[in-house]
Amino acid sequence: AQAAGAAAGMADALADAPGVDAAVSGARQRLLEADQPKAAPAAASASPAQPKLSGQRIQHSSGLEVPVEFYDLDAMKMCPVPEQRVPILIGGHSDMALTRAARLGDGWMHAGGDAEGLARMMAVINERRVEHGRADDPFEVHAISLDAYSPEGLEKLEAAGVTDVIVGFRDAYQPGADTQTLDEKLTMMHWYADEIIAKYRG
Repeated sequence: AQAAGAAAGMADALADAPGVDAAVSGARQRLLEADQPKAAPAAASASPAQPKLSGQRIQHSSGLEVPVEFYDLDAMKMCPVPEQRVPILIGGHSDMALTRAARLGDGWMHAGGDAEGLARMMAVINERRVEHGRADDPFEVHAISLDAYSPEGLEKLEAAGVTDVIVGFRDAYQPGADTQTLDEKLTMMHWYADEIIAKYRG
């Protein structure tokens, strides 16, 4: 499946790179929310049947124009429009991010941490989905977890409500050059396919 992702980001470097203030990153994230007062002009031409997120409305042939506090976006539209609606996954661990995912997103992207933290955040999302009348809507959970590296762990994650796992074979946050060769990467991918995915599928 394909989807678009959106998150304010947790690392200061993500704000430093484009030269923005990390303290207002959450406010900038509200550009996605058509029901925010600053984004009201974007919602004016949207019919009730259209998705709530600006990123999804760009897929409609009517296009989108958003004058807001932080950016003044020129009119835009996607050509060609996808034949099927593209899901939007919301990332983040803050209470605001979890609420945004539950209220507006088609899913949530976990950014790592221990099993207890993952369970706690999923519980919050499930509670908020009930509060916003979305408990029965399809919803994806993409998680980073050590449990993803064993068939038994995958079963545990699935039982907890995780729909997809994000796996890697090096620490992406480790500074310095990536010293793994292509053959090493392929070997690890084949190992995961043979020893984890195949055994999980039975």
